[in-house]
Amino acid sequence: MFVVVVAMLLVLVLGFVMFTDALDGTGSMSTRRGLKDLAVQVKRNARLSDHH
Repeated sequence: MFVVVVAMLLVLVLGFVMFTDALDGTGSMSTRRGLKDLAVQVKRNARLSDHH
């Protein structure tokens, strides 16, 4: 259940950032890099919580 909530939040954040990137158009590369790092962290946390 917790993993599902985290996934939903991640999707919302991704959608929001993509939307603002489309409007803004600046700093999209650094934003995407940061989001990739964030996604990796979330996946790592999800795996750890699944094992526990």
